[in-house]
Amino acid sequence: MPEIFENNNIPEAIKKFVITKLDIGFPSDKGLSIGSQGNFSKQELIEHVEKGDEIGKTMVRIQYEFLESIKNGKLLREINTASK
Repeated sequence: MPEIFENNNIPEAIKKFVITKLDIGFPSDKGLSIGSQGNFSKQELIEHVEKGDEIGKTMVRIQYEFLESIKNGKLLREINTASK
């Protein structure tokens, strides 16, 4: 994965993008479990991205990897394989 952090900080434009994706695409009544880091509500995830802490960085990595999988066709191949 190309380095998306500058001096270990999340660039503001990327923070805004991920926060918008969470705000629009993540239901307010659902939570997300991030391995051993815990369970988080939509608002908690947004706050972590704003802070740029480890959980926020995890959310940025998740979004980045999702977009990469669309770009390189991996997501489509996975969907096609699963539907057979």
